Amino acid sequence: MGSADMASLQESMLEDYYSDNARKLHKVVDGILVRFGGLSDKDMDDFYSLANEVFVDVMKRHDGERSFDGFLYACLTNKIMTEITRRNREKRRADRLSASLDAAVGNAVCWKRCHRILTRLRKRPKHREGNCIRIKCGCT
Repeated sequence: MGSADMASLQESMLEDYYSDNARKLHKVVDGILVRFGGLSDKDMDDFYSLANEVFVDVMKRHDGERSFDGFLYACLTNKIMTEITRRNREKRRADRLSASLDAAVGNAVCWKRCHRILTRLRKRPKHREGNCIRIKCGCT
């Protein structure tokens, strides 16, 4: 395809997807996100912004040989799935770094945890002034 033909095709795609406040692009994104529940309006706005970025990238990479709609859908699906995975990963990371409410109690919980571990190992717990000695229980 010539550069003039590509320019006119890109302009027609822009008009097609962004007419009526980007209704067609939002419809494609909504179709992808319908598989996931619990998305707020703020999340939807984030995904619409992401779709705008993907749309610009697809416009640059589209070669005219394959269907633009199919190529856009595939790229949007991949990018949205990556973004959802990234958000879930951040949630899990925050959960792993948080402290247990039991840990705030102090040495009593530490002693109980160490005692349980050592009882399972059939060893006698060794404590001195409430602190664990040579025990890798994760509480000290």
